[in-house]
Amino acid sequence: QDPRLKRAPSASAQARPDRLGLSQGGAMSAPQRDLEARGQADEASGPADLEAGTVAPVAGEACAEAASGQQPPPAGAGEASADAGAAARKKAPLPVRVLCNLLCFILKLVVIIIVICVGIICLPFVCCCCFMYYRSQGRIVVLDGTKPPSLDDEAKDRINTSKNGTFAPRVEEFRNSASRTLTRTLSKYAGNRPSGNGIESSISAPLNSVTPWECSMKREYLKQARVKACEDASQSIPGHLIITLERERALQQTLACIGPARSIDLIAKGLKINFKDEAAVDAGGVTRDWFDSLGRSLMAEAERGDGHLMVLPDKTLAPRPYDERFSDLYAVGRLIGLAVWFGIPLPIPLGSVTCKFLLDEPISPVDLQRLDPDFVQFRVKPVLRPGGVGDLEEALGEPLTFMSAATELRAPKELCPGGEEKQVTEENKHEYLKLLCEHHLCGDMREQIKVLLDGFWDIFPKDLLTCSGITHRELALLISGYPSLDPEEWRRNTQVNSSDCGELMSWFWDMVTEMSTEDRAKLLHFATGSSRLPVSGFSGISPKFNISVEGDDIDHLPHAHTCGNQLVMPRYISKELLVEKMQVAISNDEGFGFA
Repeated sequence: QDPRLKRAPSASAQARPDRLGLSQGGAMSAPQRDLEARGQADEASGPADLEAGTVAPVAGEACAEAASGQQPPPAGAGEASADAGAAARKKAPLPVRVLCNLLCFILKLVVIIIVICVGIICLPFVCCCCFMYYRSQGRIVVLDGTKPPSLDDEAKDRINTSKNGTFAPRVEEFRNSASRTLTRTLSKYAGNRPSGNGIESSISAPLNSVTPWECSMKREYLKQARVKACEDASQSIPGHLIITLERERALQQTLACIGPARSIDLIAKGLKINFKDEAAVDAGGVTRDWFDSLGRSLMAEAERGDGHLMVLPDKTLAPRPYDERFSDLYAVGRLIGLAVWFGIPLPIPLGSVTCKFLLDEPISPVDLQRLDPDFVQFRVKPVLRPGGVGDLEEALGEPLTFMSAATELRAPKELCPGGEEKQVTEENKHEYLKLLCEHHLCGDMREQIKVLLDGFWDIFPKDLLTCSGITHRELALLISGYPSLDPEEWRRNTQVNSSDCGELMSWFWDMVTEMSTEDRAKLLHFATGSSRLPVSGFSGISPKFNISVEGDDIDHLPHAHTCGNQLVMPRYISKELLVEKMQVAISNDEGFGFA
């Protein structure tokens, strides 16, 4: 410490200890301590040789000693320290204060400049992130089926152009040498008349040659090529397509709103369906249910005979002849394309002939045999035989001319100008068979087929389909999905979320095995929203099909969360009760609500 601070007490203080209030024991009262502190402060600040600020350390030492218990702190020590510090600051030189202020200003300026620079550097990155997020979301297209727009001039011109366009299917020529090949090729198919319905009857034999992986890759190629074509034309793909409908009139309202819409507005990245007055948020299950219900409605109308489509001899669908609802047919073609675009099966049976029409591929004798075995058996094969024209004329009892074959629904027509007078000979019978088959395929529905095809080609242009290398079998599966449901494959691709339910699961799979094909499709629709499987089968269901067992109230029916492909069942106490409750549930699965 500074020796100047160790000063002896004044003589007066030594002479008169009673003035300091010291007793024999050395204890001081509070007033005495205050007086002592003031006296020490006066003595410390008295000499002229002490510099400013020396009192503060003394006061600090006094406070420290008081805190340690050696001596009570003087009452004026804190005030003296503050006064001394202020005096020291006031006595600081002016250049020093200016320099300090300048340094503070420069420091603040540097901080502001750094913040601005960081903002300038980060701003493009933030803008880029916002732009990428906006691009990923895209614009939203909303279609209200309850208030469908009327056809504008562009839509009318598009449909009229399709209707007035020419359509002639390409049919492979029949040769004499092909007759035996035709018989051998069809022996494994033609032995049985097509039975069942849909894709099972039309392409069931070659299904094993279709690879799900190749189907999926070709579909992705089609989508990417379509998006690239839109980008080249400076057209933006929407982020979401939202369609609002009433379930009771879902088919009519769907066709009414997607028909007039621009094709670029339909091929969105995501699709959401809202059914009015139904408590459901579409996370995938409602969309699958929408496609499934539309397909079943189209099939039901065709079977009744009053729909846009009709049932062919092979139980597949095709446009109805003489149907004048061209805008609806155009929308049906678009709907078929959207099923491929979004990868959700539309359960309408399309045969190999219709799928080849969509791909603009030639029709083969095998396709004709599958479509109408009687026609090939009694009108094509007899003519192909050597001398077959004369044999057929003898059987008919009249000359064979270039006229179509009469049926219960349509009268014979000329296959070419002057066909009623042009007689069939051994030399021109191949030309006759080609024209005869073309007319049998689309004679009275050329306009209807052309409008349907143009609607599909509006989603996937014909040149993209050709470049993709997709076959008619692969296209049929992409549109309609797999109709057959194998219980064992279903079981292998099912996840059970609950424990302690082994017996109930055993009853469940026994029930599925014993179900008819129709009931299995109903069960699949009840749990997932779709009665058809995607191209890759049960393994392609996403999320994975899963079962949960919740609750012990056996009076409750099973329910499902279609967006998660989840079936929820109570813990039933017998197989009979499980079958009974499941039948009631799958027979009344229209609409969505709170479980």
